[in-house]
Amino acid sequence: MLLIKLTAFAQLDIGFKGNVGLSYLKTKLDTTGSVHFVGGGFANDKNYFRPSGQFGFFFNLNSLRKFSLGTELLFIQIEGKETIGNMDSLSGIENKNKVWRHISYIGIPFYLCYNIKKIKINVGFQINYTILSGARDQGQGFFLGHFSSWDNRLDHLEIERCDYGPRVGLTYKLSDEFLLEANGYYGLNNIVKDKILSSALTWEIRQITVGLRYKFISYYHHKDVK
Repeated sequence: MLLIKLTAFAQLDIGFKGNVGLSYLKTKLDTTGSVHFVGGGFANDKNYFRPSGQFGFFFNLNSLRKFSLGTELLFIQIEGKETIGNMDSLSGIENKNKVWRHISYIGIPFYLCYNIKKIKINVGFQINYTILSGARDQGQGFFLGHFSSWDNRLDHLEIERCDYGPRVGLTYKLSDEFLLEANGYYGLNNIVKDKILSSALTWEIRQITVGLRYKFISYYHHKDVK
């Protein structure tokens, strides 16, 4: 009699992670970067990467030698900066405006990992839910012949509650407990909430981060199958 013995195993890793990096609130206008202002002239938008970060818990299920599944529960901070400048047709002076936007999300990515020795490459999808948002709008200029300056703060942005998009990343094993990590997120949703405004204006989230993972629970289970 030929006896075949197979071994099934599963390992669940749970840990904490903290990442820092850069985020970008991509702005797109239907006029390909220029919009007409009351008072004359055209405005050109420029967007900048700003410091951002994320932290939370990760869960990895390893049941195959080369592949594993993962998910996370994260607090994600998104920052963005936009500058707008246009030439006032009456005074001939450039108007300048700066806007800083802040969005706090609870994020849940889920992904498939491919293992190459100490490196894991992961590809998946991420869903974000807005919990806080705000902005600061600062500028000065001439409008209809009158000079004015402002420094306004908003405690709420009119944006969609949910954002979503693909996420890719990798980890490098430093020890049994610690791993280096890098990942990137590409938001697909136009988070501008107003339906009329969203037909002319698009805001999309981009984020790249690097950081450290600490694994504090590793549960291993195996079973012999005859």
